[in-house]
Amino acid sequence: MRDNKIIFSLIGGGVVLLLVFVFMMSCYEVVDPGHRGVHVSFGTLTEESIDEGFHFKAPWATIHEINVQEQIVVNAASAASSDLQTVTTEVAVNYKPEAEMVWWLYQNLGRSGEVWRTTKLNPIISESVKSVTAKYTAENLIKHREEVKSEIERIITSRAKGSNLIVTAVNITDFKFSASFDHAIEAKVQAEQDALRARNELEKEKVEAEKKVVQSEAEAKMKELQAVADRRATEERAAGQAKQIELLSIANAEATKREAAAEAEANKTLLATLDRKILENKRLEKWDGKLPRVTGDSNALLLIDPEKE
Repeated sequence: MRDNKIIFSLIGGGVVLLLVFVFMMSCYEVVDPGHRGVHVSFGTLTEESIDEGFHFKAPWATIHEINVQEQIVVNAASAASSDLQTVTTEVAVNYKPEAEMVWWLYQNLGRSGEVWRTTKLNPIISESVKSVTAKYTAENLIKHREEVKSEIERIITSRAKGSNLIVTAVNITDFKFSASFDHAIEAKVQAEQDALRARNELEKEKVEAEKKVVQSEAEAKMKELQAVADRRATEERAAGQAKQIELLSIANAEATKREAAAEAEANKTLLATLDRKILENKRLEKWDGKLPRVTGDSNALLLIDPEKE
């Protein structure tokens, strides 16, 4: 009997310890990184978000974790362009819930990203794509892809923010058109390429013609410059020759002058010599063969008697 009491006591103590352990375990919650918590007590939601980490709570309260990491949704929306072409636009949207408002998302939309995408993001993407596509022709959707993307991103971001969803990026991943439009685009592209090729050929011929004209003008200019250079060279040679002739004439004149002066001097000398001889001859011709009877200078006179000789 006593043994039974001991056994019941041990069992009762174990149950108490188990209940205490369970109670202690239900008094805290750990919110994982990249998540926020939502506090619910007896079906009543607390309008605040619980940060990641360790938190105490009442045993009867529950903390639901909600992923606040960035996620992506890809949606293909079909719409009519302004020229009534059916265009399917595939859009990829990166988003995440506003961390401080996860309690609102939990209360109004649900706790999972799948629910948010289904109930909010996909309809927003479809409406935004249709609204923007209707403003452009099918061709301009391609030509102004970046502009279209920016306008779609603006609308999606604005509408998603109203549901406490933060859009971080929007990308248009693909445009799909009808088969007939694709063929028309290919034909137009081919025609434009042919026209561009023809313009390039025409431009090439024009450039070649201009090149020939420029080359001809350059050759003519070179000939003109060469002619001017030759004329100047001829004039310079003629001027040099004239200068040489002038200098030679001056030199010849000087030489002739010097020769004339020398000849005049020689003639003068010769004339003086001839004059003395002529005078001597004249004197001899007039001499009667008699010597003078008086000779000497003014200081002394010498009388000569020719008979005594």
